[in-house]
Amino acid sequence: MICGCAFANGTRFYGAVTLVGATIESDSSFSDAIFCKAAWFDDARFVGRSWFMRTAFEGVASFKRTRWGRDLRFDGARCDGDLNMESARNLDLPITANLAGVTVGGDVKLTCSEGLAAIALGGASIAGVVDLGSVHVAGRIQLAGATCGKAVVLDRATIRGTVSASGAVLRGAVSLRDATLSAVSLTETRSGPSKVDRSGATMTGRLHMRSGVLLEGELAEDTHERKRS
Repeated sequence: MICGCAFANGTRFYGAVTLVGATIESDSSFSDAIFCKAAWFDDARFVGRSWFMRTAFEGVASFKRTRWGRDLRFDGARCDGDLNMESARNLDLPITANLAGVTVGGDVKLTCSEGLAAIALGGASIAGVVDLGSVHVAGRIQLAGATCGKAVVLDRATIRGTVSASGAVLRGAVSLRDATLSAVSLTETRSGPSKVDRSGATMTGRLHMRSGVLLEGELAEDTHERKRS
């Protein structure tokens, strides 16, 4: 399926929407739309700009293996279940995954995604796990002001910028197992995390944590990492 463009701002979709494997050649916008049932965008290609701002997903929201030509905008979106965007890829230049202010009733999954310039989750409210395992990010991951109900997983991730969580509420653990990281700043969270597992991680910068947080595991090698209150 090849579409020139897709504009459905404010549309209410009562049935399931299936654009699996579709190619959308130009810009697309589903801002303020409501998907009452499943929304399947697996293996789709969004060549132009993609807006899902303030979109409501009341059923499945699946974007597995989707290719994005420009930054993806999901800021302010609501998903009652999981928001599954695992194995995302860029079509050309590195892209920013903008999920700032999303409200998700399940997990956020960006596992194994590549070609990302940054991931923005500032102000998000996520009831489940934030799974960023094995992602490749050229810049930073921003969790400022986010509320994460369960673990934040960065296992085997490669992140060249800072992972920061100023003002965040992290109710679960932060897992950095076997990751390659620059710096991780968890000192200015409003609460949490319950523990940090750094087993096998490689860090070129430092791990900054609140005092009293349980630290597990040893780094893969002696780096500049240091625990600070």
